[in-house]
Amino acid sequence: MLLAAVSSVSLVGGVANADDKTVREAQARFEEGLKRVKAGDFEAARMSFVQAYVVLHKPDILWNLALSEEKSARPLDALAHFKEFARQAPTDADRARAQKHVDVLMAQTGHIEVQAPAGTPLLLDGTTGVGMAPLADTLDVTPGHHVIEGKLAEGTKALSVDAVAGEVARVTFLVVGPDRPVASVAVASTPAPEGSAPAAAPSTGAPAADASARDDARGTAPAAKLVTTTALGAGAVIAIGVGVYFGLQSRSDASTAAAYRSKEPSDYCVNPANAGCAQWNNAVQAQNRDATASNVLYVTGAVLAVGALASWFFWPRQSETRGSAVWFVPAAGPSGGGVMAGGRF
Repeated sequence: MLLAAVSSVSLVGGVANADDKTVREAQARFEEGLKRVKAGDFEAARMSFVQAYVVLHKPDILWNLALSEEKSARPLDALAHFKEFARQAPTDADRARAQKHVDVLMAQTGHIEVQAPAGTPLLLDGTTGVGMAPLADTLDVTPGHHVIEGKLAEGTKALSVDAVAGEVARVTFLVVGPDRPVASVAVASTPAPEGSAPAAAPSTGAPAADASARDDARGTAPAAKLVTTTALGAGAVIAIGVGVYFGLQSRSDASTAAAYRSKEPSDYCVNPANAGCAQWNNAVQAQNRDATASNVLYVTGAVLAVGALASWFFWPRQSETRGSAVWFVPAAGPSGGGVMAGGRF
């Protein structure tokens, strides 16, 4: 229950360095929060408990604050406050009660274990300072992409990491020599532990793959696939479109040649000196030339279209591209076309 048997607890006694008026106002905010909880307004209740807890650092207020945060869809805040309550809980039963909420919220949030030389200042997503290494616990974060910065001796190093709900991603700032600090990230994730910080991963003495390189590896294959497919598809559309133009032009040339031929006797162009012979020859040659160009462009367009479909449906997955490269090159000539393919394995 959200009220957790605190509605009858007096929170005034034992508050150091707070005058009576401040204490009374904090008590009023706490009671106001309880009323808002009963009304189902958990966000407003959260604000009241925050104001009360600033003055009265009591476990009962902290418990209600954490529960109101959980009810108002603030899992990171709730997780932090339930962990704090578990550390302050007066009894084992209270700790066990808080741990149940911690376990649920750990499965809803992502977690990052940071390894860095002792005393390294750490920053999360460019704005939030998270303290200095070594950290006592994992960083609890929203699932998704995050950047960890470590201010090492040679300068600031930034690592990217993708946090998955319920799992721990490990980020490591390694030092491979006395004057050569190197930042790296281990992408392997393990399920988040229930209520305790994960043990530090043993060092192998060698840096993991560079984080920026891993990010590039994740993005390059899909980007290359899209660019290749788009380029081949656009080429196919252009080739077929120009082929249609030349096909129509060939028909026009055929009509022109037929018109010249219909105006002359049956021995037309037997004598090269005939005045209309040159025009007729030009029209016939243009017809043949345009027809050939149209056919070649149709074949080229078909080849490019097949290449676009092949690159879209058969592009190697990232695991298949390591150590190998496959390429397709459309080829076309006056008499036909095809696809040249090759690879490195």
